[in-house]
Amino acid sequence: NISGAATVVGDIVYYSNRGNGDTQGMWARTGKRAFHSSRGAYNPVVSDGETIYLTGYSSVAAFMPKSAAQERRAAERAKKKAAAKRKAAMKRKAAQKRRAKRRRAARNRD
Repeated sequence: NISGAATVVGDIVYYSNRGNGDTQGMWARTGKRAFHSSRGAYNPVVSDGETIYLTGYSSVAAFMPKSAAQERRAAERAKKKAAAKRKAAMKRKAAQKRRAKRRRAARNRD
């Protein structure tokens, strides 16, 4: 339930969701999320060219938007974290197989 008008600041399109009471910013070219705040309503943001001001029901908050380089670094960190998680899962699976093999071998000896 988008409320108010979307606002474009730089390469990011901001909109508020009155149902959730939050504000999101999406990269205009890719549609990927660049910003999220649990605050916001109606017209989502205003800017003085440097700072984004998020307008809520009864508050105003100031944010500095991420640069494209910061967004790329965050994506790289997420990619590395996912790879480490996959590697840990593979190690756990291999350890489970080794334990199962040892159990089978012990049962066969009995």
